[in-house]
Amino acid sequence: MKVLLIGASGTIGSAVHNALLPQHEVITANHSSNSDIKVDLNDHQSIKNMFSKTTKVDAIICTAGNGQLKPLHQHRDEDYTNVLHNKLMGQVNVFRFGVKYLNEGGSVTLTTGRAHREQIPGSSSIAMATAALEGFISAASIESKNIRLNAVSPAPVQESLAKLGFEMPNAVSASDTAKAYLDALNGTFHGQIIQTSDYAN
Repeated sequence: MKVLLIGASGTIGSAVHNALLPQHEVITANHSSNSDIKVDLNDHQSIKNMFSKTTKVDAIICTAGNGQLKPLHQHRDEDYTNVLHNKLMGQVNVFRFGVKYLNEGGSVTLTTGRAHREQIPGSSSIAMATAALEGFISAASIESKNIRLNAVSPAPVQESLAKLGFEMPNAVSASDTAKAYLDALNGTFHGQIIQTSDYAN
């Protein structure tokens, strides 16, 4: 399959990229120039330009979308704006604008998170975005004909925690995390939020 992978340079994105390469043609897109196409999820036109350069694909996978852990009383307007424009609407727009570039029977896989289910201090804006994105996927999937829409909800990633000097008992390796994206790509899931904790070895 021909797969557009957005966020291919991140820890999860790199693992997904490596997992895809043996069997699929992968087009990479990142905020940096270290990719086939440069894209800014905050910018509607940048997302549209990305798709105009890819032509038709069989699948779109987005592992991008950021937010900031910060105590509630320290959140500023721009913190909420950033997570809404990037993590939420950036991915919603990947779906909205990308649908017409999908071949028949194609799929879109986005990335949510666990912040709204497993609350931790500082995660209020991220939790807001992930809850909204999962709500969008549930509703939009029932109106999506001839394509599949899903999301992966990653558990904490071992490699990311290691860079910060942390360990968590429920962390999942990046390679195991990538398995959830492959299942979303190759399986029959539709309207589902796939938990990477189910793939931990």
